[in-house]
Amino acid sequence: AQAQPVASAPIEVAALGNIQLAEGDAGGDTFTINDGATLTGTIVGGTGTDVLDIDEATSATVTITGAGSSDGLAGDSSALSSTFNDIDTVQMVAGSSTLTGEAGTTNTWTLTGANAGTYNNGSQTLTFSGVTNVTGGSGTDTLVGTSGGDTMSSSANKTIQVTGSVTASEIENVDGGGGADAITLTHDFTSV
Repeated sequence: AQAQPVASAPIEVAALGNIQLAEGDAGGDTFTINDGATLTGTIVGGTGTDVLDIDEATSATVTITGAGSSDGLAGDSSALSSTFNDIDTVQMVAGSSTLTGEAGTTNTWTLTGANAGTYNNGSQTLTFSGVTNVTGGSGTDTLVGTSGGDTMSSSANKTIQVTGSVTASEIENVDGGGGADAITLTHDFTSV
């Protein structure tokens, strides 16, 4: 069967296992993925400011794979078991969520508040919230803090690891928390 675009938003996914395409219209669309939901097809936001809302999906990961076809960014998520395209905003649940940058590009991560910020791959910007962990791609990544007091931190007995070519700016404190912590800086690390 040929995929049909979904013309109305917001779109909520509870359990759509055999859907090939969930597509928004030219306006801003919100795709809400409930915890435990599955979608085997692709989410396409289209033009406009489109939101992938997976803040009900615990332990979710999102990986950026490139620029979107029309605007926004493309990627995949463990909350979907699928891919997305033309998404401008990702909303996740703070606690155990991870956003990973595109491989092989120069990425800039700008923090705007607790677990929130923007990600730019050099051509497109993604706004994110509820993200506990940011992971740079295989290219050069820059982490920019807010103009206030920022802290890179870890809970007890965890590791803060910075590898590859990373630049950190406006980060005032690095706090390992209680317990036996390790802070590892390898390769090219620049603090501005």
